[in-house]
Amino acid sequence: MKFYSIIIFYLLTTAVCNCQENKRILGQLINYDSIKLDTVFFTNGFLDIKYYNQPNKKGVVENLKFQLRNNFDYPQLYYVSLESEKNRVLFRGQQFYFDSLTKSVIIDTIGGNSKIIGPSQNEYETKFTNFFLKNSAQNGFESLEKYRFLRGEEFDQELNEYVKKNPNSFVALWNLIDRYNSNGHLKIYEEILHNFSEELSQHVLWKRINQSVKNDRIKEGGIFPNYTFKNQKLKPESLKLPKSKYILIDFWFSSCKPCIETFPKLKRLQKKYGEKRFEIVSISIDRTQNVEKWQNSITKLKLNWKHYLDENGVEARKDRINKFPTTFLLENNGNIIYKNITIDKLEIYLNKKFGF
Repeated sequence: MKFYSIIIFYLLTTAVCNCQENKRILGQLINYDSIKLDTVFFTNGFLDIKYYNQPNKKGVVENLKFQLRNNFDYPQLYYVSLESEKNRVLFRGQQFYFDSLTKSVIIDTIGGNSKIIGPSQNEYETKFTNFFLKNSAQNGFESLEKYRFLRGEEFDQELNEYVKKNPNSFVALWNLIDRYNSNGHLKIYEEILHNFSEELSQHVLWKRINQSVKNDRIKEGGIFPNYTFKNQKLKPESLKLPKSKYILIDFWFSSCKPCIETFPKLKRLQKKYGEKRFEIVSISIDRTQNVEKWQNSITKLKLNWKHYLDENGVEARKDRINKFPTTFLLENNGNIIYKNITIDKLEIYLNKKFGF
């Protein structure tokens, strides 16, 4: 009897293990008119792979069908791409959430009718999206992607409110990771992090982004780092702040149209307040092949302030400076007052400080 009990136990446990190992997500492409054989990729996009236990998954497409192995330990955020379009599209912007209960996925190759059957994606498509677009008729946004891109500051504030009401949400945590990856350190991100539940804050995903935020070199309220860059003569030089009451650090590059469009206004503010009150330091992230263009741009645009070169953006990438221009307003002791202050807000701030 004991022998038979052992056999039965072995068969049951083997069946459970095999069931878990063989869990599959069934996939399908729709509105697809390319080659019959293809490969679909679910990737981490631009997010750090340290947040994933599976940064990449792929399925071979035959007759518009594919399968993925479902072995997720916790919900994962992916972006999708196809082998057949790799020379045209790096990955698509729509977010896809997979978890251990995800059963199927439909990829609409030309429209917005992609669909995943699973609790995490369901939260994203209904509860999460509706929370942000509840006033879509007034704000004119039809998709969360556009709202997140065009109204980032508002999105961050709304994300904080969503977390307060849904402190166990992995969807919200992944969106925080995405925003942090795009913008680097902001005070609001620290606040959002600490509004998650005690339970979620014990999870490895929360711990990893929390550690990243703690280790950031550039923080509002902190001291701007003592970088070493190249000067205009391409010699190594430690960054030295001018002896002004306020300093604007401006990250840019010579082909950045929005960066160049800010210079006339910055030149006007520099002239208005004088070097003892307000000064500018520009740091270019130009590539090696564009260094001469950077040097010529400084002369052509008559940018009469200190310039440094972070060649190929090596240091900028370390500090998640991914959008340009990116600015930091400092006090004369190097303390960071504001990140990405607009020119209009900068002028209002200086007006209040100096009375004109």
